Amino acid sequence: MDHPGERPQPVRALIGDPTIGDLTPGIRDALLGPVDGPVFVDGFALRSSTVAHEALVGGDGRSAAVAAASIVAKVTRDRLMGALHERFPAWGFDQHVGYSSPGHRQAIAEHGVSELHRMSFASVAYEQLGLEV
Repeated sequence: MDHPGERPQPVRALIGDPTIGDLTPGIRDALLGPVDGPVFVDGFALRSSTVAHEALVGGDGRSAAVAAASIVAKVTRDRLMGALHERFPAWGFDQHVGYSSPGHRQAIAEHGVSELHRMSFASVAYEQLGLEV
Protein backbone atom coordinates (compact mmCIF):
# COMPACT_ATOMS: atom_id res chain seq x y z
CA MET A 1 0.00 0.00 0.00
CA ASP A 2 1.15 3.59 -0.66
CA HIS A 3 4.12 2.98 -2.98
CA PRO A 4 6.31 0.42 -1.13
CA GLY A 5 9.98 1.33 -0.78
CA GLU A 6 9.43 5.09 -0.81
CA ARG A 7 10.01 7.26 2.23
CA PRO A 8 6.62 8.02 3.87
CA GLN A 9 5.33 11.52 3.11
CA PRO A 10 2.22 13.42 4.12
CA VAL A 11 -0.60 12.25 1.88
CA ARG A 12 -3.93 13.76 1.04
CA ALA A 13 -6.54 11.25 0.05
CA LEU A 14 -9.82 12.46 -1.36
CA ILE A 15 -13.13 10.82 -2.02
CA GLY A 16 -14.72 12.69 -4.91
CA ASP A 17 -18.01 12.50 -6.76
CA PRO A 18 -17.89 12.58 -10.58
CA THR A 19 -21.63 13.29 -10.77
CA ILE A 20 -21.37 16.74 -9.25
CA GLY A 21 -18.67 18.45 -11.24
CA ASP A 22 -15.69 16.74 -9.60
CA LEU A 23 -14.93 19.07 -6.73
CA THR A 24 -17.25 19.22 -3.76
CA PRO A 25 -16.70 22.14 -1.37
CA GLY A 26 -14.88 19.84 1.06
CA ILE A 27 -12.46 18.72 -1.61
CA ARG A 28 -11.91 22.31 -2.76
CA ASP A 29 -11.18 23.32 0.85
CA ALA A 30 -8.76 20.40 1.28
CA LEU A 31 -6.83 21.48 -1.80
CA LEU A 32 -6.59 25.17 -0.92
CA GLY A 33 -3.59 24.73 1.36
CA PRO A 34 -0.11 23.70 0.34
CA VAL A 35 0.28 20.08 -0.67
CA ASP A 36 3.37 18.50 0.89
CA GLY A 37 2.94 15.01 -0.51
CA PRO A 38 1.05 13.14 -3.16
CA VAL A 39 -2.70 13.58 -3.55
CA PHE A 40 -4.62 10.39 -4.23
CA VAL A 41 -8.21 10.36 -5.44
CA ASP A 42 -10.25 7.19 -5.16
CA GLY A 43 -11.26 5.88 -8.56
CA PHE A 44 -11.10 8.71 -11.08
CA ALA A 45 -9.22 11.83 -12.08
CA LEU A 46 -10.66 15.21 -11.11
CA ARG A 47 -11.01 16.89 -14.48
CA SER A 48 -11.39 20.40 -13.11
CA SER A 49 -8.55 20.21 -10.56
CA THR A 50 -5.41 22.27 -11.04
CA VAL A 51 -3.66 20.30 -8.28
CA ALA A 52 -1.55 17.38 -9.42
CA HIS A 53 -3.11 14.14 -8.22
CA GLU A 54 -3.19 10.44 -8.93
CA ALA A 55 -6.42 8.57 -9.50
CA LEU A 56 -6.34 5.15 -7.85
CA VAL A 57 -8.95 2.71 -9.13
CA GLY A 58 -9.81 0.54 -6.13
CA GLY A 59 -7.90 3.05 -4.04
CA ASP A 60 -9.11 1.80 -0.67
CA GLY A 61 -7.41 -1.53 -1.40
CA ARG A 62 -4.21 0.08 -2.70
CA SER A 63 -3.59 2.94 -0.30
CA ALA A 64 -3.90 3.13 3.48
CA ALA A 65 -4.54 6.88 3.16
CA VAL A 66 -7.42 6.35 0.73
CA ALA A 67 -8.84 3.54 2.89
CA ALA A 68 -8.74 5.83 5.94
CA ALA A 69 -10.33 8.71 4.01
CA SER A 70 -13.04 6.36 2.80
CA ILE A 71 -13.87 5.31 6.37
CA VAL A 72 -13.94 8.91 7.57
CA ALA A 73 -16.18 9.88 4.64
CA LYS A 74 -18.62 7.03 5.30
CA VAL A 75 -18.84 7.68 9.04
CA THR A 76 -19.32 11.40 8.39
CA ARG A 77 -22.01 10.67 5.79
CA ASP A 78 -23.84 8.31 8.14
CA ARG A 79 -23.83 10.89 10.95
CA LEU A 80 -24.99 13.62 8.59
CA MET A 81 -27.80 11.44 7.25
CA GLY A 82 -28.91 10.70 10.83
CA ALA A 83 -29.07 14.43 11.57
CA LEU A 84 -30.90 15.12 8.32
CA HIS A 85 -33.43 12.43 9.22
CA GLU A 86 -34.51 14.61 12.14
CA ARG A 87 -35.37 17.43 9.71
CA PHE A 88 -36.77 15.17 6.96
CA PRO A 89 -38.16 12.07 8.73
CA ALA A 90 -40.47 10.98 5.90
CA TRP A 91 -37.54 9.79 3.76
CA GLY A 92 -35.87 7.54 6.37
CA PHE A 93 -32.35 8.87 5.82
CA ASP A 94 -31.27 7.29 9.11
CA GLN A 95 -32.01 3.84 7.69
CA HIS A 96 -30.72 3.92 4.10
CA VAL A 97 -28.17 6.76 4.46
CA GLY A 98 -28.73 7.72 0.84
CA TYR A 99 -28.41 4.32 -0.79
CA SER A 100 -31.14 3.30 -3.23
CA SER A 101 -32.86 0.78 -0.97
CA PRO A 102 -36.45 -0.39 -1.40
CA GLY A 103 -37.44 1.80 1.57
CA HIS A 104 -35.73 4.83 0.06
CA ARG A 105 -37.46 4.31 -3.30
CA GLN A 106 -40.80 3.84 -1.51
CA ALA A 107 -40.33 7.10 0.40
CA ILE A 108 -39.60 8.94 -2.86
CA ALA A 109 -42.65 7.36 -4.47
CA GLU A 110 -44.83 8.49 -1.54
CA HIS A 111 -43.31 11.92 -0.81
CA GLY A 112 -41.41 12.88 -3.95
CA VAL A 113 -37.84 14.06 -3.73
CA SER A 114 -36.72 16.31 -0.91
CA GLU A 115 -34.55 19.37 -1.34
CA LEU A 116 -31.65 17.10 -0.35
CA HIS A 117 -31.95 14.70 -3.26
CA ARG A 118 -29.30 15.25 -5.93
CA MET A 119 -31.16 15.60 -9.19
CA SER A 120 -27.79 15.90 -10.96
CA PHE A 121 -27.23 12.25 -10.05
CA ALA A 122 -28.73 10.24 -12.92
CA SER A 123 -30.17 7.56 -10.67
CA VAL A 124 -31.82 4.49 -12.14
CA ALA A 125 -34.14 4.64 -9.13
CA TYR A 126 -35.33 8.10 -10.18
CA GLU A 127 -35.97 6.83 -13.69
CA GLN A 128 -37.86 3.81 -12.36
CA LEU A 129 -40.08 6.17 -10.37
CA GLY A 130 -40.72 8.27 -13.46
CA LEU A 131 -38.97 11.35 -12.09
CA GLU A 132 -37.51 13.92 -14.42
CA VAL A 133 -33.76 14.17 -13.93
